[in-house]
Amino acid sequence: VYAPGLSRLTDIAAVVASVDVPVNVLARAAFKVSELAEVGVIRISLGSAISRAVLGTAMRAATEITSHGTFTFADEAPGFADIERLVSGSA
Repeated sequence: VYAPGLSRLTDIAAVVASVDVPVNVLARAAFKVSELAEVGVIRISLGSAISRAVLGTAMRAATEITSHGTFTFADEAPGFADIERLVSGSA
């Protein structure tokens, strides 16, 4: 069961208790993975969270360039070797 609109752990726990199938919820900043697991959630979907986070980073970079003429945002960017380790599973 996909229950994306639930915003309270008590509501999620109630859904989990009322069905005999795995429950999937939409990730929210208010929840921790461990809390969702404790109430019985089997799967956590990210929806558009990762793409919006990437767009937020791009917006901050563009704002820095246009407002300050600097590129310090690049100091926080991961190196290609770090990305390769992450996607290859050896991170």
